[in-house]
Amino acid sequence: MAIKQYFKLDKYSSPEMEDGLRWHEKWRKHIEDTKTMPVEFGGRPLIAPVTERKKVVELDSWLDLVGIIDCYDSPTVYDWKTGKTSSEVYAGGKQGAIYGVLATLLGYYVEKIEIHHYDQYMKTADMSIVWITPKLLEDAHNYIVTVSSEMYQYFLSNNLFDKFGAQQSEATIPEQILL
Repeated sequence: MAIKQYFKLDKYSSPEMEDGLRWHEKWRKHIEDTKTMPVEFGGRPLIAPVTERKKVVELDSWLDLVGIIDCYDSPTVYDWKTGKTSSEVYAGGKQGAIYGVLATLLGYYVEKIEIHHYDQYMKTADMSIVWITPKLLEDAHNYIVTVSSEMYQYFLSNNLFDKFGAQQSEATIPEQILL
């Protein structure tokens, strides 16, 4: 399924994913209209928030990093999550650090990633923080490069570029898509 999604041959969605997208749209609109955090996350004022914009940055000469930062308001990147999984679980993963790399390379000043989780079924919210450090950014960069190069080698060894008609050159390795 991941290969089909990468080559845009198939689009997978679930009711839970669609629900999450609806919440993201609601929160984006709320922030743009009021310059405050979503009510589900306390509603505190923001200064100059930028929401839900797709960003692309060259990570290395052969790799673009692509992502959508849910909300940036200096010095914080905000990431929204819905469903049953707590923000603590997400904070223990790589995504916050990857957003740190993306935001930093875009020239944003970032001190922390706040992961805000809303369980729309239980009507509860929680929040975790990932502090941005030089070591975290270096580790995230290395993770992205390692995973992307492994994907690229898999695609090459299985002739997936030829099979799915994708254009490729020696200088082009697939983008790391953020989840």
